[in-house]
Amino acid sequence: MGDFQTVTSYENLYVSYKKSMRGKGKKKGAIMFNSTALENILVIKRQLEERTYQVSPYAEFVVSEPKKRVIKSGSFRDKVLQHCLCDFVLLPRMKECFIVDNYAGQIGKGTLFGLDRLSSHLLSFYQEHQCDGYVLKCDITKFFYSIDHDVMKSVVRHFFPDEGIQWLCGLFIDSTDGNGLPLGNQCSQVFALMYLAELDSFITEELGCKRYG
Repeated sequence: MGDFQTVTSYENLYVSYKKSMRGKGKKKGAIMFNSTALENILVIKRQLEERTYQVSPYAEFVVSEPKKRVIKSGSFRDKVLQHCLCDFVLLPRMKECFIVDNYAGQIGKGTLFGLDRLSSHLLSFYQEHQCDGYVLKCDITKFFYSIDHDVMKSVVRHFFPDEGIQWLCGLFIDSTDGNGLPLGNQCSQVFALMYLAELDSFITEELGCKRYG
């Protein structure tokens, strides 16, 4: 089964719908979708196969913790499709391309895994160099808001030759005007990891930085 056929699989879309329902059972969009779920999944499948699927408008709100950010919340049906795309195609393939010390957005990774790896890095460095060293902390200013759509789509093409996947990813990449990816989308989280995957490999492989996360 090809990557795009994996996303258009009714079974995979159904599994993704069940995942999307977790904790969302009282939200209006989830209730409406759930009332005719099997038919709605069939509509998504047909629209994907006919390449007529369109991303719905976002609901926008601002959060202040840990810093002020604009969150764009997608429709429930978009969440179902993103689960299917990310969980069955993007992440399984990209897991082989990400460095071990990429802690974001992956099952089995996360904050605790990152803290454990950081502790291991600090201990091994101390055993070799004592306190003769430093920690360099870096950040990319307004990273999500500055991602170039054309560059992002070229990254997708690099990792995924399937034209159906390229088309579908392009829908979510271009679902907002100008540069940037919408915070709140599962796809945006995965796209952001893909965007920096080559940088991670450059730092760890070309520059030979052994303790990096």
